[in-house]
Amino acid sequence: SFTDTNLSTNSVRVVEVSAVTSQGEGPLSASATGYTLAAVPSGASPSIIVLDSGSFIGAWASDGNPSGTLYQMQVLIGGSVVGTVSTATLSAAFGGISPAASIFSAQVAAYNQAGVLSSYFNMGSTATYAEAPSGLSVTGVAATSISLSWLTGANSSSTTYQVSYSTDNFATTDFIGLPFSSGFSGNSYTLSGLSSTLLYYLRVQAENPFGQTTAFSNTVSTEPFNGGAPTGTLGGVLYPNESNMMEGLLPNGMNITLNAPAGVVNSPVTLFISSMSFAVSPCPGSVNSTGFTIQTTPAFEPLAPYYLTISYSPASIPFSIAQATLMRIDPSGTCVPLASAVDTAQDVINATVNHFSEFVIAQQVPGGAANDAKIFPNPFYPSRGNGYVTFSNTPAGARVRIFTLHGELVFDENANSSGVLVWPGTNRAGRRVASGVYLAVVEGSGSRHIFKVVVLR
Repeated sequence: SFTDTNLSTNSVRVVEVSAVTSQGEGPLSASATGYTLAAVPSGASPSIIVLDSGSFIGAWASDGNPSGTLYQMQVLIGGSVVGTVSTATLSAAFGGISPAASIFSAQVAAYNQAGVLSSYFNMGSTATYAEAPSGLSVTGVAATSISLSWLTGANSSSTTYQVSYSTDNFATTDFIGLPFSSGFSGNSYTLSGLSSTLLYYLRVQAENPFGQTTAFSNTVSTEPFNGGAPTGTLGGVLYPNESNMMEGLLPNGMNITLNAPAGVVNSPVTLFISSMSFAVSPCPGSVNSTGFTIQTTPAFEPLAPYYLTISYSPASIPFSIAQATLMRIDPSGTCVPLASAVDTAQDVINATVNHFSEFVIAQQVPGGAANDAKIFPNPFYPSRGNGYVTFSNTPAGARVRIFTLHGELVFDENANSSGVLVWPGTNRAGRRVASGVYLAVVEGSGSRHIFKVVVLR
């Protein structure tokens, strides 16, 4: 027997044998041919180059195999071989992977000159590119939402989608309504939390499982449906058991923000805010251009206070801005001052509100003495949605303290510069007070007066 060593990878060796004696060398035997095995190919960088949604190029290193070595590349999806390419080069293209954005892997082995295949080298796994969504269309609009659908092409179920929107056709704004991180793989989506005062531009993008994104779909534009109210009406839905916020610009130039904590409604209520002007001043000192109305469908009154922030133009206020107050106009035409705080740095008024009604900015002149104060509603029925007790017409910055008949202090705050303050019917720990009679001590402008307030739950 004979073993030859230090041979080249994937090489051929021809062997002939003769007998040698003391008399000399005999004739050579017939020749025999042997082949060394091919080396297992090694990795290139990169080993897989994705070309598009259905094809890629695989590449590898010879690892010492001579030029002309034949290689076999296999493509696998889900562990099953879906295609094979043979080549004498160090790369091969493969196409026809379907559907798009499919996860696949590849492996390569080398043949020796006798056709014996080496072990396979694992080239890794990746995914083909997704196809860009197309045919984006609006399928429905509501007060604060827009519904969309699109075509997914040949994309696999592992493709995810992202919905983005803008208010200026993506010139400077680009908001993400549905992020890739949500893992959404469908072909329709409803974007909510929108304002009915704005025109929205929307588009969709796809991503394969390895985070490679496509081009954007076509862009569509529309406005949420405002319930048939005039153009520019701010519309939205208040949902129970959650905080709700609406914000927008009204046609009269006022920017308005409504914040409704959980508990304001006990079922979904559609709400619309519209600007309005008054031919005749509804309230003393009212700024008629600042009127607006809040309506609901179905008709509903809040079960708890909510909060409004409204902008104003300093030039439109003909009186001391410190006395600017948001007034609620009730159905009888009575102007009810609301607890308001003026922010002159931002030119906004923040108010606590307990009704859906008509509103206007007006002048609220504080009272001259403590006994000028007005308290309403009194009795206070929290269960009827009164929300809070209002103290108005007190001296500016008057101190208001509320006691039980046993002398326990439950409330201690100061009125604003317009002489307005609200008590939510809670004690200093924030817990609701019990039904009963309470004593309200109002002090201001060197005067003091005690009122009785009745709470009936």
